[in-house]
Amino acid sequence: LLDPLTSGCLSLAVQTLFALADAPDIPAETVGVRQSVGLRFSAGRRGVISAIRYYKAPWANDGTSRTGMLYNTASGQRLATTNAFDDSRCQPGSWVRVTLSSPYTIAANTVY
Repeated sequence: LLDPLTSGCLSLAVQTLFALADAPDIPAETVGVRQSVGLRFSAGRRGVISAIRYYKAPWANDGTSRTGMLYNTASGQRLATTNAFDDSRCQPGSWVRVTLSSPYTIAANTVY
């Protein structure tokens, strides 16, 4: 399989929470408002997170540098961070993939 996010081969072991065709409902009144959004998840088995994807709204082409973070939900501790990323080259209305500074190993049945 070809991974359209990296133009490389997609391993069958790679897991993602949303399909490329999925698009969240983003209220228009959030335009220009800085936000921190998150997703609570747990894995059924141990694994490694190497990147975070976020959806770039159709009107979001402001050249803002964005940073992704992975937290432990129970402790609130930040576990991993992406490098700052300027998504101005990315198509509005699409998913953007940003790699973590270092891959992070997650435990089974832990909430992140």
